[in-house]
Amino acid sequence: MSMAALLDHPPFRMTADMDPFAAARDIVAAFDTLAATPAPLAQAFTLAMQVTAVAPADPLHRAGMAAARDIDAGIGAGMANGYHNARHYREVLLCTLAIAQLAALAREEQALLLLAALLHDFHHDGGRRLYPFQHELCSIEAASPYLAAAGVAAADRAVLATLILATESACGVPLARCCHDWHSGIVTPPAAPPRPELASLVTRPRLALMAAALTEADVLPSVALTPAHAALTTARLEAEWNTVLGASGKVEFIDRHVGALQVARFFQPNLRRVRQASLA
Repeated sequence: MSMAALLDHPPFRMTADMDPFAAARDIVAAFDTLAATPAPLAQAFTLAMQVTAVAPADPLHRAGMAAARDIDAGIGAGMANGYHNARHYREVLLCTLAIAQLAALAREEQALLLLAALLHDFHHDGGRRLYPFQHELCSIEAASPYLAAAGVAAADRAVLATLILATESACGVPLARCCHDWHSGIVTPPAAPPRPELASLVTRPRLALMAAALTEADVLPSVALTPAHAALTTARLEAEWNTVLGASGKVEFIDRHVGALQVARFFQPNLRRVRQASLA
């Protein structure tokens, strides 16, 4: 499929009335098509930003393109044969685009979310987390020169930091989900944010929605698209962690997420199908 033709299919064009299984197949096909290009992450970011209609001269666009080109060149690209690497950045970026459209986010919100997706694991070392927010703080620090050079506004940089920190699984993800529920009318108030950058999730409903969308895009390509793709991502994670997760580990991971989806419920049938395949 050509680059131009990709724009007519998921994840570049998403509507809530699509069949989730067909959409997932198209998304995985886009992963594979872009993987075969000379600069896959830069190409994916370019196409994704076309969907947002944010101009190439916009600071968010320029910062993302500079980072994407460096990642394609191997800078901050993570473990080549592991899970947290440029392929993961690209898959999360494209799943973020799909979910952002399903959530009807505004163009500027989509652009910020895509840049956060691109940078959320920038310079990940492949190691297990030694303390809360270790990898996310590293990513924010590594991204800072790109944001400064492109002239990204201070307010947007603060939003990006909040979104990236929200992807931290132990503390960030639960807070993002709780804040989104809180703004949606669930009566349980969120706990005190573990970092000051996350406090805005408690007061800004749209930001909490964006954070919830990004956290779900971060796990979606690992567990929920197709059984074959889920098996591939499990193998990459096993290689990174030097362990065997197996079918039971996959099922346990899916069970933690299938009932927790807030923004990406469109893909719940895919999670169930992957779970069923894992038990077969």
